[in-house]
Amino acid sequence: MSLRTKVTVGVCVLVFCAAGAVIFFQKEIRVAYHRNRMFAAGVNCTLLDNHGQQRTLLAFLKSSVFRMSSYKEGEAMFQHENALIKLGYLEKQEFTFTNKVLKGDGHCWPSFRQQITNTFDERHWWSGAILETNRLAITATPGDMPRWQKLISDFDR
Repeated sequence: MSLRTKVTVGVCVLVFCAAGAVIFFQKEIRVAYHRNRMFAAGVNCTLLDNHGQQRTLLAFLKSSVFRMSSYKEGEAMFQHENALIKLGYLEKQEFTFTNKVLKGDGHCWPSFRQQITNTFDERHWWSGAILETNRLAITATPGDMPRWQKLISDFDR
């Protein structure tokens, strides 16, 4: 066998193995991509949304040179979150409080937020949205959902 044939066969074997790995790990690759992009968009959204604080040079460059905005980054974060829900990495559930109000007169959001902080540390990613005065949508990993259900049930008593 000539050297050229050996190189060609070797390259074909490598390409075949790489293609097999991509096919076999396709879901994991997609989850990693969307997770990283969701976190990056979240960091950028926070950086660009300064709420009256002095803007950093990095925020200035991102908004001026790269035309980034907190709105666009928030939308990107939402899109990657939805992709992670479709891939099964994240789960979204809606909860209704029967004894508490989350916004409006007499709302309990600060005390509920403290309970969330006491229950979940920075290793547990989640997002939430208050849908109505007593309804909350939580997006988190499927493994964390039982803890969310217990937290909300205990808090709503």
